Amino acid sequence: MSLYDAMFAQYGVKIAQVLVTKPDFYNEETRRNLISTLSELISLNIVPIINTNDAVTPPPQSDEDFPKGKEGKKIIALKDNDSLAAMLAAEVEADLLILMSDVDGIYTCPPSQEGARLIPTFTPEMLDTVKFGKKSKVGTGGMDSKVQAATWALDRGVSVVICNGMQEKAIKTIMSGRRIGTFFTDIAAPGTAPVEVLAENARIGSRILQSLPAEDRAACIRVLADLLISKQSEILEANEKDIAEATKAGTAKPLLSRLSLTPAKLKSLSAGKFLFNDNN
Repeated sequence: MSLYDAMFAQYGVKIAQVLVTKPDFYNEETRRNLISTLSELISLNIVPIINTNDAVTPPPQSDEDFPKGKEGKKIIALKDNDSLAAMLAAEVEADLLILMSDVDGIYTCPPSQEGARLIPTFTPEMLDTVKFGKKSKVGTGGMDSKVQAATWALDRGVSVVICNGMQEKAIKTIMSGRRIGTFFTDIAAPGTAPVEVLAENARIGSRILQSLPAEDRAACIRVLADLLISKQSEILEANEKDIAEATKAGTAKPLLSRLSLTPAKLKSLSAGKFLFNDNN
């Protein structure tokens, strides 16, 4: 705490240590007290540093012995800093939880193994596709512990990023909206990739297209033109849902009209692509 105090003091920030034990989370009254304490400290511009109070921690108890948390959802077992951070983030309804590791994020297998690939966007459905290695050399939990904590927090409405804590200005980079580490999201339709992955794939695809000869780019345009007609029913169905959401959000009527698709519009778009192709 002396080190924390000295580091934060350089920025004129005051800190306070808050020691917690399992009953602080599993008992409804003590949970309210904890949230009240944290809220009061933050309102005074004091950054709370939360840690487990090992000196008075009671003997381990079965998690089934404790009541369920908010909305009747199962309480995560408090075994390490990752689960502690996830529980706190959910309790205070945090917007973002950043879990730091000694690697750049989640890999398809241990980073030291050949073929390991960083996963920039992670959904709970991908849990069975990742092979975890040994526990971290600099922490009590391994990457599997972080992933379990992250998915638990995500299920309670908290956005999560797992990143390398050794990277310079990691937190500032994340807060600025730049991609770093692995971002957790539950926005993924069955059988499809998350929207972040689709956007990244689109950017990669555009770069590949730019490097193709003119005749190959023209062939791609012809395929797109054909798909506008052959996939008409699917396109119109998806567009109908988009229009409904936009209408519900109060989008201006002129913009709604521009967004709306019809068979005639798709036919015109297809013909336009063919015309563009013929002129090039």
